[in-house]
Amino acid sequence: LWAGTCLKALCDCIEGICSPGHQPYSDALLTAAAEMIFQNLPVSVAEPLDLAARGRLQYASWMAVGMLLIAGGGLAAGLRHQIGAMRNVPHGIASTIVIPHVMEFNRPVVAERLALIARAARVDVAGRSADEAAQGAIAAVRNLTRQMELPTRLRDVGVQREDFDVIADHVLHDFTARTNPRPVSSKEEI
Repeated sequence: LWAGTCLKALCDCIEGICSPGHQPYSDALLTAAAEMIFQNLPVSVAEPLDLAARGRLQYASWMAVGMLLIAGGGLAAGLRHQIGAMRNVPHGIASTIVIPHVMEFNRPVVAERLALIARAARVDVAGRSADEAAQGAIAAVRNLTRQMELPTRLRDVGVQREDFDVIADHVLHDFTARTNPRPVSSKEEI
């Protein structure tokens, strides 16, 4: 629950940074929050009584949720809303499954924004293109999810292929998907 909740906050950071509604204020708080999550979540899970790490993660979550009203969400939020409602999957777990795929989907239009996530994860981006840095950010998110031993596939949480059509249809009407940086116009894209 703790790891999933923290990764949901990281998902909010990523979507806020990539949102068309981002601004310098939200960028500053969201990149700082993302860095705090990347650095403190492994410590907190390994040492549950490390109250300093836990406290930093609580601050990071607060910073991330506070920016949702400013920067907005995106496709990952829309997916987790629908997956959660349909299959009773907690937001944190749904977020860990969908965010790398949403990052990959959005990468052609937000590679430079995803490079901010790579730097927050302390990925070495020196001499790398924005697209290479974006790929590093996606890998860092996937690695953190695996390190936390959280599900990475929909089938691992009871979502069946037969559910995809209904989920996609509902995501098209979810308010958060409307602010995705790469417009989504069809169920097939979702």
